[in-house]
Amino acid sequence: MVYEEKRSIDVALRPKIEQPAYEIWQSEGNPQGCDVDHWLRAEAEIAPSQCATPAADVENQSAPAKDKGKK
Repeated sequence: MVYEEKRSIDVALRPKIEQPAYEIWQSEGNPQGCDVDHWLRAEAEIAPSQCATPAADVENQSAPAKDKGKK
């Protein structure tokens, strides 16, 4: 389930990352072989503001709840 949630977040963010990555590529003179760097830079700028749930919370949601009152 966590994988599916992460995947849906990625799919939702993709269009928001594509344009800034393209703009970075253009601003650097359209170099070949730098696509991953441009994507990661755009993702770093966009993703933190778009993520509603921090990664730690997502991991905690997937873990089974522990019953602290019983032994």
